[in-house]
Amino acid sequence: MSVRGLIAVLPMILKQRNEQLVLSSYIAECLRVITENTAKFGGGSYISAHYYDLINPKPDEKRTPEEIISGFKESLAKMRGDTVEPT
Repeated sequence: MSVRGLIAVLPMILKQRNEQLVLSSYIAECLRVITENTAKFGGGSYISAHYYDLINPKPDEKRTPEEIISGFKESLAKMRGDTVEPT
């Protein structure tokens, strides 16, 4: 297949992959809720993790608590229109 042909097919492939991800997430979430409800009824345990969180884990936080608070304060100041000196 030529490069032009591949570029023409790329949007269709991306759309199909996105649809597959959405369907997989929906089915996994349905199964998770069913097992959670069944486990609660029967007094058992269940997995509380979501499929999307398992396949796309959040990166570990590398900032210190002080850096997080400072960044939050800067964001609030920008929303208010204040000028704040970075710390």
